[in-house]
Amino acid sequence: MASLGKSALVILAVLLSSACTSMQTMYFGSSYQSIASANDPTLLPHGGAPTFEQTGDLVEKSPGMWNEGYALLGYSQVVSPLLTSLAPDYSTKWGAEVGAARVVMETPRPGESNLHYYLVTYWGRMDPSAFGLGATFRDLPEEVLKLAGPEVNLVMIMSV
Repeated sequence: MASLGKSALVILAVLLSSACTSMQTMYFGSSYQSIASANDPTLLPHGGAPTFEQTGDLVEKSPGMWNEGYALLGYSQVVSPLLTSLAPDYSTKWGAEVGAARVVMETPRPGESNLHYYLVTYWGRMDPSAFGLGATFRDLPEEVLKLAGPEVNLVMIMSV
């Protein structure tokens, strides 16, 4: 009888773990905000797993990424009650899905009710031979253009 109880607990633990894994993977995909495509001709193609890095301050880290020749592909804002030790693996898997060469995740910050908040950024490697003027830009997302109003004509400078 005791072994039946242990077996049931093991099965329950496996089911919960796999449900959490599916939920976390789905969450990374649903929270992803695209800024650029990895298929952009100004980026070098990247196959396989991206390089992963964790930082305490993404605002401080981002200019260095530009200086190293990376362009921001997108980001995921994550609020998770799950163990934050799983975040590097999930963010790297999603980075491979979107074609990122590098993934930079900020250190998770604890919040209310055992939730953790963090931002994950996905970067593509720029192709130096693709630049004629030394800058890349993108149209702003529709939501931002709507907020700015029809009389404003803006673009987002991606790199200089």
